Amino acid sequence: MARINLSIPDETKDQMDRFSGENWSKVAQDAFSTRLNILKLKGIDMEAAGIERLRASKAKNAEREYAQYFEEGKRWALEDAEYDEAKSVAEWDDVGEFTADSVIASILGDLNSDVYLRRMKKEGIFGQHEPSDAAVDGFVAGVAAIFEKI
Repeated sequence: MARINLSIPDETKDQMDRFSGENWSKVAQDAFSTRLNILKLKGIDMEAAGIERLRASKAKNAEREYAQYFEEGKRWALEDAEYDEAKSVAEWDDVGEFTADSVIASILGDLNSDVYLRRMKKEGIFGQHEPSDAAVDGFVAGVAAIFEKI
């Protein structure tokens, strides 16, 4: 595999150092690959290039939402949840695939999705919108990260 040197601002490097477990080489590889795909497609088909750019943007947004709601899940588990609620949500982390409705029902114990989505919005956990898969995955993982320490 070829090696290259990159220059980045000192502030960026300081922030990266705070996340020592992150594979920054892989992050850079992914970014280069995405950009190369976009540049190749621009020469061939503008629509395909636009779609590739939007896919990359969607993935970036999903990563941001996951991280945001991971922290929100930890906060909820530490500050608001009762033991049985945190346990119920943390168990979804082992399931692998779940829906926002099933996780929200675990928290609120209500099988009527319209009712519990309104309550979750009122309680501010997912804001005023229907949560994305990334948001729910992050929330569950955050709760599980706290619950496994109990």
